[in-house]
Amino acid sequence: MIVETRHLIDAIVQQTTLLIAQLATSAGIRAPLANIADQVFLDLANEIEQQGVTREVVADMFGIALRTYQKKVNRLRESVTETEQTLWQSVLSYVREHDGATRRQVLAAFARDDERHVIAVLNDLVAGGLLYATGRGQHAAYGPTPDHNQRAMLQEQGLDTRLHLLWLEIADHPGVTRGELRKRFGDRTELVDQALATLAADHRVRAEGLGEDERFHTQRLLIPVGSEAGWETAVFDHFRAVCTAIAGKLREGGPGSGKHHLIGGTTLCFEIQPGHPCEDEVKALLGHFREQAFALWNRVSKLNQASPIAEANRIKVVFYFGQNVIRANAEESGS
Repeated sequence: MIVETRHLIDAIVQQTTLLIAQLATSAGIRAPLANIADQVFLDLANEIEQQGVTREVVADMFGIALRTYQKKVNRLRESVTETEQTLWQSVLSYVREHDGATRRQVLAAFARDDERHVIAVLNDLVAGGLLYATGRGQHAAYGPTPDHNQRAMLQEQGLDTRLHLLWLEIADHPGVTRGELRKRFGDRTELVDQALATLAADHRVRAEGLGEDERFHTQRLLIPVGSEAGWETAVFDHFRAVCTAIAGKLREGGPGSGKHHLIGGTTLCFEIQPGHPCEDEVKALLGHFREQAFALWNRVSKLNQASPIAEANRIKVVFYFGQNVIRANAEESGS
């Protein structure tokens, strides 16, 4: 049983690592990953301790002595807000400090790094609006984007992201206060206030009270299919739904538990080929379930708006479904 569980954990870690790699490089982004291993260790240690496991046992699970475990946890907690310097940050700092640089100068300054990585970082910084470029190839020159243009760009992008994350937070914690939301998203407090104002103006959330104690509620959270804004929240919501369903099933004792018809999941793999008699029916499954589920969701929402549910009686039923198409001799593609 222990061996089987270890193999299961290894497989889940591998799949999660794949997902993180895709997220970190999506749309040409090179997201900083320097502190991810430490953050995973700290979060995992905290979660296991919250399950009631003693520190001695947790240390043994990680294969280290108790004293070493305690020192590592304390060190990581003290430095949890610090971010290590990445190549992305270093190149940006170099160009800013020199008030501009040619590609040749940047490559010379980072000669120890893979040239392709450095060029990719330069392209990312230009595409992200943090640097501007003139010329091409080895003769390209880079300069820092003026602060007022950069602030405007980051303000817009940050607002879009936080707006949907805040909406999700309010949906998950009805009655959450402005002060609590400012603490949870404290890196840019002004963006929190702007996002809340936008959500309230669009009638996506309802506000009660004033100041730090102002409370927020929402009847619905909907990110349209194909929406560019808020995709991060949609991905997180999908991933969380799968993880919490699996965790819920494990807490009940696994697949053989009595409530298997209420909590759990089913995975079916259909093997077809072009022209298969069931090809259209299989490929249409996602759209079919979306239409059916949204129709039910709209009926429930209308009933809840007419007769609001008291917080003490609230029961959440999270239904998750997804579809992927994997072609022979090709990379995986989602649909």
